[in-house]
Amino acid sequence: MKIDLNDIFEDQEPSYAYKKMKNLKKITQERNKRSKDLQKGRVIFMTPESIQVHSEDKMYSCVLKGTLKKELKGNKNRIACGDMVSFDSAKEVIVHLEQRHTLLMRQNPSNKFKEQILAANIDLLLITASIIQPALNPYLIDLYLLAAQRAGLKPVIVINKVDLLNSKKMKIQAKEEKKVLKLLKDQYKKLDIPLIEVSANSLEGFAELRDIMKDKASVFSGESGVGKSSLINSLGKSKLKVAPVSSRNKGIHTTTSSQLLEIESGGWCVDTPGIQSFGFKDIKADEVKDFFPEFQKLNCQFSDCSHCSEKGCGLKEALEKKYVSSLRLESYYKMLEEVNSKKP
Repeated sequence: MKIDLNDIFEDQEPSYAYKKMKNLKKITQERNKRSKDLQKGRVIFMTPESIQVHSEDKMYSCVLKGTLKKELKGNKNRIACGDMVSFDSAKEVIVHLEQRHTLLMRQNPSNKFKEQILAANIDLLLITASIIQPALNPYLIDLYLLAAQRAGLKPVIVINKVDLLNSKKMKIQAKEEKKVLKLLKDQYKKLDIPLIEVSANSLEGFAELRDIMKDKASVFSGESGVGKSSLINSLGKSKLKVAPVSSRNKGIHTTTSSQLLEIESGGWCVDTPGIQSFGFKDIKADEVKDFFPEFQKLNCQFSDCSHCSEKGCGLKEALEKKYVSSLRLESYYKMLEEVNSKKP
């Protein structure tokens, strides 16, 4: 039998408890109504003044609701590029941050003991490197691969400026870069990691790049000067500011904050500030080897072998049989050195 509170208190002065119950019911109804009125959108870009949200083919310049701002306090990027949010489109206020399925982090530039969110809800990490200007950096590529594994992203290696391999003015540099590129292609093929050779100038390799990015949320990451912004411009639907490479072949930082951009072939991509290092927060020395899947095939005498100088280590045999690349091994030792140097 359903009881109506109005019938019970029909001839009586409403009690404090009853009034409170009625008020709570009204508040809940209003809250549910507001929830139904909220729109869902994707964070595209952030400025000090506002958060740009894309929803139903429109852009909204939003701010965080006060209570949400308190909930997210302590994170330098309270809301990240790529985040899905619920917001009041009339007031342009973000009310709720939806659950994230991936997070791309880096070491906070202002505090090496903290991390900073670069992008959220990304599918692909497009690890971008270049030929000659600046030169290929195998160690940095492996750092990005480590970041992809930690973030749960699928890595794709993109080698830009391959047109410079045929440059007559840079013949000596091109010859050295070809050797390194061949080693990279061989080692990543064994690890089943896609490597695409492209040129933002000639558009070489762009059909393959568009195909792999189709209907995905991707992030272009790599050191400054490798041509991330030029690649995104060539993909269409965006016009980012592009800066030349300095005379010392050190990239000039053009992008100052992450932004999400729609591409013509379908999907989204993120352009991030140039990153020199992701850092090794929360990684222990004995965990570094876990980010090198080829080490699982080593025939070592002991299961906890660190693959440094232990007796019975199968590394030498693996190098001879080319199960492990010398470039990858060099990256491994450098990572170990960095992790150990950060011990208190």
